[in-house]
Amino acid sequence: MKNDEKKKNFSYHLQQLLAGQNRTKKQICQDLGIKPATLSAWLKEEKFPRKDRLEDVASYFHTDIEELTGPVDTDDSTDAPCLSPVQPPYEAKLVDTIRLLLEVSPEELSSIADYAAFIHQRNR
Repeated sequence: MKNDEKKKNFSYHLQQLLAGQNRTKKQICQDLGIKPATLSAWLKEEKFPRKDRLEDVASYFHTDIEELTGPVDTDDSTDAPCLSPVQPPYEAKLVDTIRLLLEVSPEELSSIADYAAFIHQRNR
């Protein structure tokens, strides 16, 4: 894989991961021990991180290096159609809610789903 392609793929995947965070870029830089200029260079496809930094980023976002540097899936048909209309201000809240839902029991999840259906019906 060419270096420019690696930069492009990494930048894309990093942007996707950042969009799902409820933290500022400054906070993430502090957590990773990098300068904001470094993060900016990664996002602008100007630089590609060293292997140790790649490992740090992968660990921070609970993913692996292959996911961070792998090819970008340009086929939008794999995106869940119900998520495409989500407006940017709600994306972080949605991700946080999904994380919470992963920790509830099946019975609690069923109750939550019933309540969501009730709210949806009421608002029609």
